[in-house]
Amino acid sequence: MQAVVLIYNWTDSVQVLPLYMAIRVVASSYLFLSGYGHFTYFWHTGDISLSRFFQVCKKSFTTTYKFSLFNVYKYKIRYERGYLNIKC
Repeated sequence: MQAVVLIYNWTDSVQVLPLYMAIRVVASSYLFLSGYGHFTYFWHTGDISLSRFFQVCKKSFTTTYKFSLFNVYKYKIRYERGYLNIKC
């Protein structure tokens, strides 16, 4: 799923409405599956501690930061332009 989102961003496919909608579904399903995975881990192990919480936060935020280093220019341009006019 992460590779699909990266390719979508690198190719600047936000202009195509069906791809935009599909990526929204992929992103929301990724968040759901991530939350479900963490819930089942906590449910089975009972490891609800601050150290585990900070490990998960560190893994999530450092991965996002590393990916953003490679895409700084494209994200900056995309959010400056706005992209409110999505074509069908």
